[in-house]
Amino acid sequence: MSNGTALRAVLTLACLGGVGWFLATDPLPAWPLALGLAAYAAALWRWPGLWLWLVPAVLVGLDFTIWSGRMMVTESDPVLLVTVAVLLWRAPPTRADLWPSGWAGWVWAAVALVLAGETLRGLASPYRLPEGSSDPYLLAENALRLVKGPASAFLLMPFWRARERVHGDALARFAAGMVVALAVVAAAGVVERAVFPGVFDFHSFYRIAATFSSVQFGGDDIGTFLAMAPPFLVVCLAPPRPVRLAAGAVGGVVGAYALLVTYSRTAYGAAVLAALTTLVLSWPRRGGRRVGAGLLACVVFAGLAGTVLGFAVDSRVMTTRLSTVLPDFQARWDNWTGGLAMMDRS
Repeated sequence: MSNGTALRAVLTLACLGGVGWFLATDPLPAWPLALGLAAYAAALWRWPGLWLWLVPAVLVGLDFTIWSGRMMVTESDPVLLVTVAVLLWRAPPTRADLWPSGWAGWVWAAVALVLAGETLRGLASPYRLPEGSSDPYLLAENALRLVKGPASAFLLMPFWRARERVHGDALARFAAGMVVALAVVAAAGVVERAVFPGVFDFHSFYRIAATFSSVQFGGDDIGTFLAMAPPFLVVCLAPPRPVRLAAGAVGGVVGAYALLVTYSRTAYGAAVLAALTTLVLSWPRRGGRRVGAGLLACVVFAGLAGTVLGFAVDSRVMTTRLSTVLPDFQARWDNWTGGLAMMDRS
């Protein structure tokens, strides 16, 4: 057995051991997730590029924290471990895929060092919960929850690079996966609105949480995702085919709706900037189908930006929130400076 094969075997056993631990300690019935993981492993072995479609949706859509009470690990974690375990044997990366060369490698190294340093600093925090508090976000181990997202990206990037090197379709597949993820989150938001204030009730100040268990009353998690995901809809526009256009239209409409009912001022601003940036980058070029696809992309993202701006101006809830931007900013500034003033030299 070569050194490479032995290392892959060790990593595979570690991944499967993590999956087994999750299933054995899960307070929810484990068999549905176990069957789903087995089916996913078989499908991924048959279609190694499937993970680029599925993982984005799983990361934002598979979270049963409100039922299990587990915050540090969620149901998406065993999916990631199964993905790595299967790809290590079905589509293993080469040594060159592990780390990019040139400036990209230096940027990766800088990000990795910052993440590692800040995680260790969080874990070493001497802070302890005050008596009577059970706030899990104040615990030192919360640093692990925060670093889990970027760590997952580092873990999967060699497989992305291997897929791109061999097939050249990693970015297109990931973009399609982001469209699926957008549809999952938006559909959850629509259902949530239908159950509570009503789908078309834009006067009650009800802010959706959708599939994000970390959102209590508002929050940046869902707003960040819903501002970041719509630009990936361009994958549905080039080349413009009926099925792709229909998927893009549905994803765009429900995604815009979910964004609007977050009632998040920052998310609105970020979404408008993202839409305008995508519009500029999609500007029609001469020659071939790029002109038609570019025009269609411009119409879509100009419409998205206009919809967000129009809703912000016309909605009573948003006009109230926009009128308090400066006082709210000042309150946050005072909280931040007050916190710094409480710190001593140690």
